[in-house]
Formats: sequence, structure tokens, C-alpha cells
Amino acid sequence: MTGPRAGVDRLPGWQRRLLKVVQDLSYEHVRVLTYEFPTYFPGSEGGDLPMRIWRDQLGDVHSQRMQARLRAIDAGIPRETVDAAAEAGAYGIRWADSPHAPPPSEHPELDHIIDHLAYDAYRLEQMAAMHARRATMHGPLRPHPAETGLPEQTRRNMIATAHRAAVFAQIADLSEGEAAAFWDRDESAWDRVIGTLMEHVDDFAVVEGWRAASWGHIETALTADIYTLADMYGLASPLQWWPPDPDTLLARAGAAVARYHDRIATGTAVEHGSAPEAATVIDAATVIDVESGIDVESGIEAESEAAAPPEQQIDPDLGW
Repeated sequence: MTGPRAGVDRLPGWQRRLLKVVQDLSYEHVRVLTYEFPTYFPGSEGGDLPMRIWRDQLGDVHSQRMQARLRAIDAGIPRETVDAAAEAGAYGIRWADSPHAPPPSEHPELDHIIDHLAYDAYRLEQMAAMHARRATMHGPLRPHPAETGLPEQTRRNMIATAHRAAVFAQIADLSEGEAAAFWDRDESAWDRVIGTLMEHVDDFAVVEGWRAASWGHIETALTADIYTLADMYGLASPLQWWPPDPDTLLARAGAAVARYHDRIATGTAVEHGSAPEAATVIDAATVIDVESGIDVESGIEAESEAAAPPEQQIDPDLGW
């Protein structure tokens, strides 16, 4: 296979599944746009309600589609490969109908574990990236003196997210190197993450996501997941591999923001994301899922909505 699809079969399974989301959301966007347009009936009591519902549907799927595209690019999948998947979906081809789609997995539960791990690592990066950008904002949304440091609840949410990621790594029996591939990003990867955030997310959306990251229920739901997973999989030994601690992530994100501003000042900035939609602004808060619990439909039946008892609250110093 040549062209932008070349090498798809060599991508890790979790990255191929990100491409699947991109392609299927593009398919869904075109489907809603083309086939869900409401029929107008003169004299209907609904007025313009059907039109508002249709436009809300389009807005939701568009936001999800753009978030999926940018996340795939942030994950290191070549931009042209992401664009090719999106284009195929727009032409009405779902991932399952594509010739490059792999056969059904023989280990679907392990795939779900890996996908959750990848998402937790991504969310940690986004929390750090949004705080680093927030710290350098100017104008009406610049941080107040009391907002210059990382909010304590955000720190606790990051610790809980890292803890759950470490649990997933243990369940998946990853080696140190395999785990680090998800959360120990090099400088160029951080530049890509920050570039995407700077170029595709406006200040209002960043502040929204920054505030959403401090929602206390995130820690509550994650803590419940952690102990449910530990019981479910019999994790008795200490967790081996951990993501970087919040201060390390913040330092890396802050350094990437500084490099981005330096490139802007010297005229050496490069575009991140997808060129045809470079002006699109996405909703940063979609990255910070305030529900945070595990989807029971994934095959991992964690009681994510239940609060952990006091003796099971996460120690903020745990893991590093």
C-alpha cells in the first residue's frame, strides 16, 4: 500500500482505533448533514424546534470529530494519514468497511484497557498543557493573582488520573518501555501538543477546560475506579510504572509553550493539526471528562459513580 494509508497496519492497535474514531465520526457527520435534515410540515406546532435539534446534532458531532482528529495528530499519527481517514469517512466509508481495517481483536478486553490507558495519558498532558497556556494569557482572560498556581484540586485530579493509568499499565502487564511510550513524551511531541492547543483552541475554550479540570468529582470517580479495578483484577503488589508527576508535566508543558512563543517571535512557527481546517476552534472541555468513570459497556464493570470510602482516598504523595 502506498500513499497516506501506507503504514497503517504497522501502527499500534490503540492508534489504529483512534483512526477508526476519526473515520467513523466523519462518516456520521456527513450522514447527519445529508440524511437527518428535518422535513417541514406547514402549520406544525414544533416551529423551528426540528431545525434547532438538527443543528445541535451537527454541532455535537462536529466537535467530537475535530477533537478526534486533533487527538490522533497529537498521538503522533501522521497528519496525512489522519486526513485520509477523515476523507474516507466523508465519502461514506466506515472504518469496518475499509480494506485496511484489521480483523476483530482476539483480546477485546485488553484493547479496552489499553485505550483507557492512552486516554488517561492524553488527559494528563492536556491538563498540563491548558494550565501552561493559561499561565501566559493576556487580555481580559489573563489569570488573576490567585490563579497563577495549579489549583490544588486539579493537582489531585492529575494524581488520580496518573494512578488509574498506572493501574491500567499493571493490568495490561506492560514493560517499563511500553508504558513510557504512552506518557513519557519527548520535546517534539510536546511541541506538537502545545502547537495544536495554541492554534485550534481559543482562550475562552482553554479557560473552560482549565476550570473543568478542577472539578472535584473527577477525583471521586477515578478513586472508585482504581479500587474497583484492583479488586476485579486482584492487584495486590505495588504498581510498577507511573506517569510523570504533575510538576514534571507542568514543566514540560511550560517549556513547550515558551518554545512556541519563541518560534512565533522569530517567524519560525509551523502549523499543527490539519491544514484544511486550521481555523477551526474546538471545545477544550471535551478533553476533561467530568464524569471520568469507566464506561461499563466497555467490558470493565467498574462502579465509577460510587464514592470511595474515606480509607480509600488517594494519598497525594502516592507513586512518586
